[in-house]
This record gives sequence, structure tokens and C-alpha cells, in this order.
Amino acid sequence: MDARSRAHLRAQRTPAPGGQARPARGEKGPEDGGRYLMPSPRALSLGHGVELPGHHAQSQAAPAPASPPGPSGEGLDAPAPRPQAPPSERLGVGVGGSFLQASLCSLRNLLATPPQSPLLPSGPTSPRLSGPLPTASSLSPLLSGYLGPAVFWEDGILSGYRRPSSSARDCVLSSFQMTNETANIWTHFLPTWYFVWRLLALAGAPGFRAEPYHRPLLVFLLPACLYPFASCCAHTFSSMSPRARHICYFLDYGALSLYSLGCAFPYAAYSMPASWLHSRLHRLFVPAAALNSFLCTGLSCYSRFPELESPGLSKVLRTAAFAYPFLFDNLPLFYRLGLCWVRGPGCGQDALSASHGYHLLCALLTGFLFASHLPERLAPGRFDYIGHSHQLFHICAVLGTHFQLEAVLADMGSRRAWLATQEPPVGLAGTVAALGLAVAGNLLIIAAFTSSLLRAPSTCPLVQGGPLEGGMKARQQ
Repeated sequence: MDARSRAHLRAQRTPAPGGQARPARGEKGPEDGGRYLMPSPRALSLGHGVELPGHHAQSQAAPAPASPPGPSGEGLDAPAPRPQAPPSERLGVGVGGSFLQASLCSLRNLLATPPQSPLLPSGPTSPRLSGPLPTASSLSPLLSGYLGPAVFWEDGILSGYRRPSSSARDCVLSSFQMTNETANIWTHFLPTWYFVWRLLALAGAPGFRAEPYHRPLLVFLLPACLYPFASCCAHTFSSMSPRARHICYFLDYGALSLYSLGCAFPYAAYSMPASWLHSRLHRLFVPAAALNSFLCTGLSCYSRFPELESPGLSKVLRTAAFAYPFLFDNLPLFYRLGLCWVRGPGCGQDALSASHGYHLLCALLTGFLFASHLPERLAPGRFDYIGHSHQLFHICAVLGTHFQLEAVLADMGSRRAWLATQEPPVGLAGTVAALGLAVAGNLLIIAAFTSSLLRAPSTCPLVQGGPLEGGMKARQQ
């Protein structure tokens, strides 16, 4: 008996796990396709085996047909016919795969799968993170003007609009994103802190607050700090919804009205012409300015209601709402300017400083830019982000306030000795009463318009924001 036969007989006498005897010599196993297998514990648990060394070459040869065993046992040693093994089985694996094949496949899949955070769900439906981290631009995709509600459109501005349903967080983030409102926000946010610094510096001077002569100046600086901050907030949060847009600008208009009243206090105290002192106009100057603030707030808030149907009428009403208080407040300056124009250098206490001229020039430019919408009307789309009229309007308004403050300080210093002999037009009690009534009245007007807006049905064009042209789908710029 040769060595091959003796090894096979030993394997035949050894019982397999589970009490199953190995197939007899010449018999084909149920799962090995006729090849003799040496089972391993893991392979037996899988129902497979590992091919014995030396049998791989035999399995590659073309098998000869085996003769059925006869009664005398002829043909027992004839090789059994077997099919050609597939390529995966020629590596020494049994039919159906083996533990080695399963391990290799598992290792290959493990190496091919990117590591995932344990905080993320696993499985075939787990999300795969790809691309850059979310940024302000991904949170607030910009719109073309023709993709949003008409109430958000501006003449000559074709792109850079924020989504008209932005959250408060998106609105804040948009101030760090380049939109057509970004410069509007920052041109009033930064000056707010400049005027706050000027207020604190003046109020902190020794004896400044204790002297009644300085109170009108402090009253002027309070709304000078308020109006740019209110404008900054209005431009920041105006894209939350059409209703929110209107309410934001109601508050902005109220702050501007209070600023017009604040200008009346130093003008009445320091800038009145000599011939007007103690006249009826002088005594009624501050109360009339308080009434003008009511008119300014009411007319400007109302101008938003016909904005979609009659944009021309809306613009005229809003321009008149702010032009009238400005003209009234500056009546003393216009009179002094005309008087010095006629008299020449000898106008005495009525002489104007250079800061008065710069203030009036900036105010004129501010009104022109607000009404004309230049330069974007001449080149639509060219000034969507930088250089359009509202940004220039903000800059001129802030510069005008700065020069106005310098002009008031100049009048305070140059006319102090002369004004010390005159009775102040408004005392402390009158100042507090005028300010308190003006603030309360303007808040009531804003509340009335806000209540009317909130009660409007959802089908109202003012609430819907006007017709949607081109759909509401955001287009990334």
C-alpha cells in the first residue's frame, strides 16, 4: 500500500465531529465536489473544508469517466468526474466559499469603508458627510430680484437678495455674507458706536452733566445713537418675512422721527437767531417739533401700505415725511444763513461755522440720493453690492450727523457768553415732558400700524409681499 492510500485510510478511520464518518475511499463528499478535504473546526462549522496539499494539481486535470463499482470492487480507485472549479475555488476554497475567502472579503470591505464617527448612525441608510462645512453662504442662498416677493425689490438692484423667509440666525449671519444689504448694515452699525463714544466722552467730562446749559446737547446725542442702530437692525432682520420687513421699518421710521425731535432741542437752546429769542416761534419750537415727529412717523409708516399698488405715491409720501421735519428744524440755520448773506461779515452772533455748511450739504445729498435711486438706476446690476444709493444715503446721513454735532458744539462755545444772559427756552421739566410724550406717542403710532398689519388676512398682497415671479426657489449666486 502506497503512502497516499495509508494517509487516506487513517483519515477514514477518524470520525468527524458530530459523529459523521468520513466518506469511504473513492466516494465523493456531499459538498466537496469529489475532492478529499481535511476539515478544520471553523470550516466544519461552515460546511466547507480546505484542500489537502498535492490535490490541487489533480483537481485541475480533466477527469476520466469513472466506471461504476462492480460486485468484486473493480473501479474503486477510478477517479470520480468533477466539474471545473471557478477561479475563486481554484485558490484552495471549497464550493460555496471558505473561512479564508470570507475573511479576505471582510478585510477588503473593511478597508474600502471610510471610518465613521460613533455619533453617526451606521448602516446602509446612514448619511455620508462630504463637501465643506456649512457656512453663512450655504445657510442663506441669495436670490435674483425676480425670484422673490415684489415687496423686497429695489429699483436698479437685480441680485444679492436674501431669502424672504430667513430665520433670525440666518439674518445675523448674512451681515457677514456679501449681499446687497451687507453694506447697509455696517454703514450704520459702526457709526452707532462712534456716537456712543462721543456721548460717553462728553457726559464723562468734569461738571458736564451737572450744568443745565449742556442738557440739550445730551438730549440730541441720545437719538443720534438710536437712529443708526435702529436702521442697522431693520436692514438685518427685514428678510424674515414681509410682515417682519414692514415692522422693522416702522421702528426705523420712529427712531428717525425721534432724531428730528432731538435736533430741535440744541437748535432752540444754542442756534436761534438773535431776533427770534423769546418770540412765539422760539417758545413753540420744541412742542411743534414733537408734533412733527408724530406726523413723520404716521406718514412714513402709512407710505408702506400703497407701496405695491402705487410705488410713486409711496415714495412721495415717505420723502415728504422726512423732508418736512428737516426743513422745520433747520429754519433757524436758514434764517441765519440768509441774514449773513445779506449783511456780509458783520452778522455778529448769527454767523455760521463751516460745520453748519457741511451739515447742510450732506443733508442735501442725503435727500437727493434717497429720492433719485442713483447711480443704480443708470446701470442696473452694476451696484448691487457696493455703491448703490442707499449705501451712499447712509454714509451721507452719518456724516451729516457728525457735522451737525460739531456745529452745535461750535454754537455752544461761541455764543455761550451771550446766551448766558438769556432765559433758556425749555427747562428740565419741559425737556423731560416733551421727550416722554414724544416717545409714547410714536410708540402708539407704530403699535397701531403693526396691529393693522397683523390683522390683515394672509391673502393681502401687503402680507404676501406681492406677486411671485419665477417662483420662490433660491438660486445660489
